[in-house]
Amino acid sequence: MSRTRMISFMAAFVAAFSFGTAEDLYAACGVAPTGSCLTEDSTMAGVVVEHETTGGAPVRPNDTDSWDITATHSTTFGASPPGCICQDYTSQVTATVTWTGSAWSASCTGCAWPQGPILSVTACDASTRCPGTAYRLVARVKRTRFAICSANNAHLTSVLFQTSAVDDGIELTSQDVGGCSTVGAVSPTSQTFGGLDLAFGCNLNCTSVAGPLVTITY
Repeated sequence: MSRTRMISFMAAFVAAFSFGTAEDLYAACGVAPTGSCLTEDSTMAGVVVEHETTGGAPVRPNDTDSWDITATHSTTFGASPPGCICQDYTSQVTATVTWTGSAWSASCTGCAWPQGPILSVTACDASTRCPGTAYRLVARVKRTRFAICSANNAHLTSVLFQTSAVDDGIELTSQDVGGCSTVGAVSPTSQTFGGLDLAFGCNLNCTSVAGPLVTITY
């Protein structure tokens, strides 16, 4: 290597490590989980979904929100051979969430129990104003996918929740003394809304699962 090329290489090397660690040079690195988490070593990820007009009024969807749920597992920085370092492996299921008139119901296509990696999907009420206007959407996901790159394991790093279809809804008012009343029909401003959960928990109670807020607007 010439002196000029050696100087350029060293400058680039110093610059890279001046702004972060070697791990930062990779898009994602998995971290092996510690401790036990449920019987099949799974974890809970989720989002809180609210429906409202662009002016902030609550909306109750007429029927169903459809979702794509994508889990990403990543190998570690210490994986070997080098081609297995910080590699991402995704899995996806589809889910539908429906207000039944008294509660939220969720169904999943592609969930595999007990194989995983996405085991199941559930929904529970999160409304703070009018019933049927907000819910938690929760996915139960295995923390580790074993021997996915040579002998290396991949560990859960993120779960993306993204709508694929959003139904029309009914705008409500929660200012009435007697409760919520109907204002009129509204349509969503988009068919695509989403949130990325990066922090997971072991609690099986849907109402205890934290996650980013997704506001579906009309």
